[in-house]
Amino acid sequence: MKIILAIVLGLTLVAGALAPVAAQSVWPGEVLLWRGDIAVTQTVQYRSLNVNGANYVYLFYDTGNGSASATANITITRQWRGVTFQTLTASGSVGTSQRATGVVTIAAASPYYPDVLVQVSVTTGTITPTVAVVGQ
Repeated sequence: MKIILAIVLGLTLVAGALAPVAAQSVWPGEVLLWRGDIAVTQTVQYRSLNVNGANYVYLFYDTGNGSASATANITITRQWRGVTFQTLTASGSVGTSQRATGVVTIAAASPYYPDVLVQVSVTTGTITPTVAVVGQ
């Protein structure tokens, strides 16, 4: 009887340990592409992300204050295996006391594209943005 109980307990522990691994096949929900600690200049910076498994995907951004009056540009490219299906853009005015914030809907249920490429730049000076992609 003790042997059977030990086997059942062991299988329960193994099943509990494997359950989170199976759940990880779904896209995790939030990814910070820029964490507010890297300066972005006129040179475009890129980050890509696989959002496979997310039906709804949004990009939230906060450019932080700019070092000069300028326009911050954010471009999101929806793609699959390098083929571009749609390009979405957001821009906003920044300055020493002004920041641009907002949200861009990347996907809402359908159509679905598993990869996004995000580009961030500013026309003059520097910004230190926080950019996150959130999906479910």
